[in-house]
Amino acid sequence: MRLTFVQQIESAARRITRRRWATAACWAFAAVVAALFGVMLLDWLLGVYHIAGRIILSSLLFVSLIAVYRWVRSAVRGQATPLGVALALERLYPEHRGLLASGLEFSRQEADDATAGSFDLRRAAVLRASLAIESIDLAAVMPRAPLRRALAAAIAATIVLALPATIAPRTLAIGVARLVNPLSEAEWPRRHDLAFVDPPELIAEGSDFVTLLRDRNGMLPPSV
Repeated sequence: MRLTFVQQIESAARRITRRRWATAACWAFAAVVAALFGVMLLDWLLGVYHIAGRIILSSLLFVSLIAVYRWVRSAVRGQATPLGVALALERLYPEHRGLLASGLEFSRQEADDATAGSFDLRRAAVLRASLAIESIDLAAVMPRAPLRRALAAAIAATIVLALPATIAPRTLAIGVARLVNPLSEAEWPRRHDLAFVDPPELIAEGSDFVTLLRDRNGMLPPSV
């Protein structure tokens, strides 16, 4: 005894599960990008060159990734079940309380199951549930707002990742290499590249060395 309303509820349960996974995946992607760029920015601002400092930053990124993984596991734990969907619909539509869940359970029972009670009563409950489902909005138990917010976060993370990958791919590659392998020789590009302008080749003993100092990368640092 498998009726359309049962198929609708089962389809809703599958959609809820897929949306739950999609939402978790989008948030996980955004969190990974945020952690990567956050630690990378910290590395760049602090100018970490000592091996111990680099290992600490790599460990911080690793711990962040573990936290994201644990959150994803908890967010997608358990699949939405047809019975859970039926009960959720009954909470939203109290006038059908007990009807949808009962109809769902009765539809799964064999017609000749003597322990399940009267077949006619079970069939009547299934038919009432089938009629009730026509006036129910199944989308009510499948909110779109969480997935929309997660998609917005994933799109923002993609933009944040794409901009440096397009504008400064070498710098991004250096930052990732430093975090993935703290023992590597990857170094940040110099912020300042100081050079003398036409320095004198010879000066008299006791004379002052006077020349012009400039920064090939822009403005001189506050102190030299």
